Amino acid sequence: QLSPRVLRILGQNPGKFTLQGTNTYLIGSDVPYILFDAGDAVDAYIPFLESALRDAVAQSSALPNHSSANHFNPLVSDIIISHRHHDHHAGLPAVLSLIHKLGLEAFSLKAFEHAAPKSDPAATDLPLNDPPEPIIHDLINGQILQTHASDSPLELKVIHTPGHTTDSISVLLPSDHAMFSADTVLGEGTAVFEDLGVYMRSLQNMLDAGRELVTGIAKETSDGSSVAQSLTIYPGHGPVIKDGLKTLETYISHRAEREAQILGLLPVSQTPEDSTTQSSIASIVRTLYAKYPPAVWPAAERGVWLHLEKLENEGKVAIKGGHHSSDILKSGGGLEMFSRLREAQWVRLNHSNEA
Repeated sequence: QLSPRVLRILGQNPGKFTLQGTNTYLIGSDVPYILFDAGDAVDAYIPFLESALRDAVAQSSALPNHSSANHFNPLVSDIIISHRHHDHHAGLPAVLSLIHKLGLEAFSLKAFEHAAPKSDPAATDLPLNDPPEPIIHDLINGQILQTHASDSPLELKVIHTPGHTTDSISVLLPSDHAMFSADTVLGEGTAVFEDLGVYMRSLQNMLDAGRELVTGIAKETSDGSSVAQSLTIYPGHGPVIKDGLKTLETYISHRAEREAQILGLLPVSQTPEDSTTQSSIASIVRTLYAKYPPAVWPAAERGVWLHLEKLENEGKVAIKGGHHSSDILKSGGGLEMFSRLREAQWVRLNHSNEA
């Protein structure tokens, strides 16, 4: 129990990329709850979710008989899917089966996901085969969802935060000065993203939303003074982030610092054609990550490439000879394309060298 209105259930899928496992959350102060993410298709997850829901029944003021849910008092009204990576949605069929088992046959449960194109190659379809009625509904940026507890309903606000994937969302819980970030911000380490420019804009939007949420909100201390309320972030993996604003600022500043380091390593040219010295992704990584073991360099090369792609789209850097990276990407996949990309020579264009 992370707060009076937020309960975390781990997805029971720990690993190198999932950390201690996918964090799923029951949101609300009483039934019916909203479930944020459905975890991976791991059988061991369901008993933990069932236990949490049964405990909710036992403690509920909305279910006087403390026995089961019914049409008027379901246990879960909505399921929010943060993005289409399997460790966040593949458990949906088992979750739906459990909720129906606990007494929801008569209730029209809804699942929500953002309507953005699922272009990420790691994105997978929601694992539902011809449900008897449409239960998947599109989310839009700024949409408000409500818990349906009669005595204390809560509002949740959807923020479209692409970058990790095109359809990634975060959700604000204003009553708790909290944000559910899914994989856009993690409790440990840094997040993986597919488009750095888009990702940076999403981080800034999250920071702006968080600042707006806590601006003017203060809590009184024991001595009567007031201190600014902080933003709590509930991530898709890793521990709760207590100082969410600082973490978002750190995410943004880290990427800005890395960008400045990369720009500092590139020779300056008036045009991509007139430079006699250049710098490749491979050479940049060898310089920036000289103190790290070579085993981490391939991952670092991907990060450097995403920075260069962003800078190229902004007109700040270019490949020697005037080629565009998209030409290399269109040349086909496999090791040859990757080799051409990592050895391409980059220059910093003069008109932006002081930016």
